[in-house]
Amino acid sequence: RVDAGEAADAVVDVECIHFAHSIYHEGAECEAAMAREGYTVMHIQQKDTDHTLQHPKWAVVVSPARALVLVVYRGTWSWSDTIHDLMFIPMALPCGIKVNKGPSIAVSWSEASILSVVQRALHLCA
Repeated sequence: RVDAGEAADAVVDVECIHFAHSIYHEGAECEAAMAREGYTVMHIQQKDTDHTLQHPKWAVVVSPARALVLVVYRGTWSWSDTIHDLMFIPMALPCGIKVNKGPSIAVSWSEASILSVVQRALHLCA
């Protein structure tokens, strides 16, 4: 039996998967897909045109009605992305959540930018 909290978490998980796919589309198409789910796009990182960096693409979306902020990211299909994907070593974040080390390192390149956008998004939920 699944309780309401677990069901709500599962819905958010599915939304995150959908959004991670959507951020590869052009800005307007991506924003429309997220709006259909009741989210406002706070920021979508533009595609990395400097092929030496290959940072993951990420987005921050917010649903003030649900008091929910989501950060989703996708890889770059580069060799460095492949190496990060293969790093399955569990790593604890400062908040206590455990994640795979590789993707966490890749996203940490954009940490300051992501945190800035998340702070703005949280104000919409307050």
